[in-house]
Amino acid sequence: MDTPALQARSGDHAHISLLVVDDDPFIARLLEIELVAAGYDVRTAGNGKQALELATERCPDLVLADVMMPNMDGFELTRRLRLDERTAGAKVILLTARGLSADRLEGFAVGANEYVIKPFDTPELLARISEVKLSGGAPLGADQDEVLLDIAQVITLSPGADVVVYSIPFALGSYQAMFNR
Repeated sequence: MDTPALQARSGDHAHISLLVVDDDPFIARLLEIELVAAGYDVRTAGNGKQALELATERCPDLVLADVMMPNMDGFELTRRLRLDERTAGAKVILLTARGLSADRLEGFAVGANEYVIKPFDTPELLARISEVKLSGGAPLGADQDEVLLDIAQVITLSPGADVVVYSIPFALGSYQAMFNR
């Protein structure tokens, strides 16, 4: 499913190269069209192995990878990108329907910069891409001083009722500047 790199129509992001990795050709093509329209230089791959080959040939600035793919999933792709000095600096956003806290934590543990739950809307994805490419920092988990917290919020609806628990993961390091002023 590899397509030649489509050149951005607007010059806003033409210098930013993206590699879209998804085993669903419809999703990959849809993302490619939206991202090219937003001004990015986009290549696509249909699986993790193909993406790894493309990334080592020409390292993208950012990889958008599905998590659930045959042969090599997005977690393993991210892990391998981080281990290769040619691709270690590429930003990675994992796109997946797997929305459990444990899945997000695994994504961050292997070096993903962001984790986006499907379905998502294009403006949100574009905002997250902008945030990741502007962050300039190392991938989450790459710095030993970075601490990932999972804060659980417990809400009791009424006495004797079921308890609702939800969690909010965040990187402490990104918030330390606010507290150290």
